[in-house]
Amino acid sequence: MIHDYLIAGHRIRVEGERLVQAVDALTGFIPFKVMADGEPLCHFVESTTEAPLFETVLYTNEIDGIVSHFGRYNNGFLFVMLPPEGEALELWLDKNKQVASFKGNYNLRLLRFACWIAYGVVTVPFKTVAIHTSTIVCEGKAILFLGESGTGKSTHTRLWRENIQGTVLLNDDSPILRIIDGEPWIYGSPWSGKTPCYKNESYPLAA
Repeated sequence: MIHDYLIAGHRIRVEGERLVQAVDALTGFIPFKVMADGEPLCHFVESTTEAPLFETVLYTNEIDGIVSHFGRYNNGFLFVMLPPEGEALELWLDKNKQVASFKGNYNLRLLRFACWIAYGVVTVPFKTVAIHTSTIVCEGKAILFLGESGTGKSTHTRLWRENIQGTVLLNDDSPILRIIDGEPWIYGSPWSGKTPCYKNESYPLAA
């Protein structure tokens, strides 16, 4: 079983019955689903082998009791999420084969974040990066509002939408910036934080 998703112009193929069903349950991915056709940039696969071991842990963080570790193994990058209860979700990315292998706990909250990490790593060489921002579209161009969580990004974009006619929300947490022919473009993404806003659209960056 395979499903393809086209995110910021990059085709991602999800393979393996359990993983496909889990990603299908992520509401944000629905607008990005496309016919499985052509060669994907990366394969997200359900692994039946053991995850590799860390050679180097580059960072560790904890959010709501979920402890995450990101680092390197001998052939790429490894990401492990440890929830307060239940098994871990393990993700490792083979730097040579453009394959992201998933194993373990497909809790939707864990899986959504692991897919974000995987997409971010595989698309960096293609001048693509997810930006923590609330983003509106005004007069056909995207405007990004950046800041730490809780400082008012979403409030600011809401005020624009309430007071400036024709202004709409593109994404409220993690749109994707991609450089195309030297110009920055902003894409909607399957990741939008607490505000559901999943639009498969793109606009040139204004500010």
